[in-house]
Amino acid sequence: HNTIIGNYIGLAQNGTTRRANGSDGIDLGDGANNNFIGGLKAGERNVISGNGNDGVELFHSFKTSPAKTTLNEVVGNFIGVSADGNPALDVRNNWNGIVLEDNADGNIFHRNIIAGNGANGISLITVSHQTITENIIGVVPKNLAANGYLVPDPVTISVDNLTSKPNGLRGVREEGRNGIYLVGGSQYNLMQKNLIAFNPHKGILLSADRGFEYITNRSCETWFNTISENRIFNNGEEGIFFVENLCSTTNTTVYPNQGIQPPV
Repeated sequence: HNTIIGNYIGLAQNGTTRRANGSDGIDLGDGANNNFIGGLKAGERNVISGNGNDGVELFHSFKTSPAKTTLNEVVGNFIGVSADGNPALDVRNNWNGIVLEDNADGNIFHRNIIAGNGANGISLITVSHQTITENIIGVVPKNLAANGYLVPDPVTISVDNLTSKPNGLRGVREEGRNGIYLVGGSQYNLMQKNLIAFNPHKGILLSADRGFEYITNRSCETWFNTISENRIFNNGEEGIFFVENLCSTTNTTVYPNQGIQPPV
């Protein structure tokens, strides 16, 4: 039950010079719940950039806590972007903008700018019931200062008012270069009204791979996810892509979303 607002995390006080934390910018785990990070009013955003690992990580480790990391909200933040929103500055978080893993459940991510990070914009690894809405992923809006550095509505903003700042800057395909990546049996997650553009590989990638060995309860069944009303364009490859996998536990080929294909 904590509130984290108005911080520069991984940057100097000028908001443009990297002062990297050695690991994640913000890390919630082992049952952390009901925390609020950021906000939709002037001065409430956090600028979470320049960190050595991920910008924001939410995880649950059953080894130390039986409780799930749940009911946390990450809203209105700049993640991978300088405080002034200058797309030319490289203040990446070295890995993902946001990563959710190991059975974290029921968290909300709304109206964040997630751009210029080293790996995926958002990675979901064996998690469920995440709500990912109205985020801007892979681009930076222009004229942010005129609006008090509030994140604009990604549904209505004009393409002419966007500047490319792709995630995936590490340049290694296996490390992730997508807007949003789901793997390891992530289920019942909602991705709605996001703007996802200019990422080097997929806009949204769903994989039937089991994911990382250190994750508990991982599976190949990346199913029951909802992708709705997003603006997905100018990514390097497919806008939405499903990858099947020969699952080692069953020796059968598994398809994300039970084989239901994305729109073409």
